[in-house]
Amino acid sequence: MSQSALSANDAAFNSLPPWRVYAEIALVFAVFFLHGAWTTPDVNETGYLTKAQHFWNHDAFAHDFFCNTGDAHAVFYWAFGWLTTLGWSLDVVAWIGRIATWFMLAIAWRGLSYALLSRPWLAVLSAEIFILLTEQAYMAGEWIVGGVEAKGFAWAFVLWALHALVRDRWAWAWLLVGVATSLHVVVGGWAAVCLGIVWIASPHTRPAVTALLPRMVGGLILALPGLWFAARLNDGADWYTVAEASRIQVIERLPHHLFAPAFEAGYIPRHLLLWALFVLLCTAMPASPAERRLRVFVFATMGIAIVGLCLGGLVSLGPMTVQSGNIVVQAAVFLLRFYWLRLSDILVPIGVSILGLRYLVVLFATRRMCAQWICVGLAALLLYDGYKQVRHIPPILDAEHFVTTRADRDDSLTDAEDWRGVCRWANEHTPPGTVFLTPTNCSTFKWYSGRDEVATWKDIPQDARSIVKWWKRLQDISEVDSVSLQGEPSPPEQRIERLRKLGVRFGVEFVVVQKLSRKSERDPGAAYSNEAYAVYRVDPP
Repeated sequence: MSQSALSANDAAFNSLPPWRVYAEIALVFAVFFLHGAWTTPDVNETGYLTKAQHFWNHDAFAHDFFCNTGDAHAVFYWAFGWLTTLGWSLDVVAWIGRIATWFMLAIAWRGLSYALLSRPWLAVLSAEIFILLTEQAYMAGEWIVGGVEAKGFAWAFVLWALHALVRDRWAWAWLLVGVATSLHVVVGGWAAVCLGIVWIASPHTRPAVTALLPRMVGGLILALPGLWFAARLNDGADWYTVAEASRIQVIERLPHHLFAPAFEAGYIPRHLLLWALFVLLCTAMPASPAERRLRVFVFATMGIAIVGLCLGGLVSLGPMTVQSGNIVVQAAVFLLRFYWLRLSDILVPIGVSILGLRYLVVLFATRRMCAQWICVGLAALLLYDGYKQVRHIPPILDAEHFVTTRADRDDSLTDAEDWRGVCRWANEHTPPGTVFLTPTNCSTFKWYSGRDEVATWKDIPQDARSIVKWWKRLQDISEVDSVSLQGEPSPPEQRIERLRKLGVRFGVEFVVVQKLSRKSERDPGAAYSNEAYAVYRVDPP
């Protein structure tokens, strides 16, 4: 695209009626709201917001193991966590964070979409297709619209960087990925790698490195806070601890995100079909320089994902223990911690949604009847998706008869109402700082009770030493988690001594036991009891 064409495009972009710009942003926001407005807490909100609260007030969750581990997202906690100091509930803070995230994403998406699809209202349609593809065709479980956490804000800056890139504003693109990296090192860091690949692949249209260097340095400076805290996660850990932490994170706790051989059956093939569709769209249409930069960026994420798939295959061929001494496998496991498949899950849907709509616009000019039928199919699909999505919006969900048995998305394995009864009792009958030993499959105890925990499966620390300690804690309390009352008035006698030892070791004052069969709410010897759970005081010997 010539400089005059770019100037004309910029003029057209800047001369749009403000009401239409605001209306399109509002409608894109509505699309994101529709898909993300689940009841609180949503996935990961418990971990992020309780840690953010502890970051600003060390008296909050002062004895909670997870909240006192290393901070990988300290910039997010600093920039957003101060809201927890205003006396609002975590639910209110979560909704404020969600709205802020979706609003930023809506502004960024509308700008990116209009830069490549300069037609009224197509940004709204492209947003709906994009989110639908991220939800239905992911490979490694990455998402962009959901509960409030660091990566949501980071993704907004990545979208702004893509917008700057397609409009040939390289300097701004580097600065924006720097901010994204500071907020979330993995999201922003891989985006910076892809931006570098686009620069290398654009020898005739890129600015000279001497002209770009000051902004690249500026982007690095903006990224330094996030890089600093990430680099410190292995401080004080020896090689064995780092290797074991990598194995725990990749093989034991997060294989569904990091280790391709462990993905659900069909996830990889369906995502590769999306790759094929993107390649087909690229071959079907010529690309302007602006669109070519987006295409190269998407292909770069696919290349990074291929490396991640190869690393996963390499690990699956060797023994997965630190004691094996297989340096190659251990190095591959360590590298897999960096989420090689994350960007492809988001960027390929971006490419398909934008290129697909551009192809549809071209098709209207050449094969109008075919294009109309495609639009009918799209409309039916999107209307059905809208019907499915609107049912989980809290006011509508609360009107459904099944609300009393519904668990939060962040705690789907609990018996919801009985679990909240336990949390309410803990909040009303114990002082702040009281430590509970809770079932490891429950993740919202801190959210509802405001009290501390020994460890949960969901809240995995980020620093190497804490990951190893966390895994050992889970192993130590696994037997307590499986205690069955089965009509007994109290936990079996042979368990009492173990409970006492754990109480001494972890400072536990109460243990929450999940019953394997529903029974009367009255359990003699329990401090609190309902049909699904019982709470016992654990006195040290």
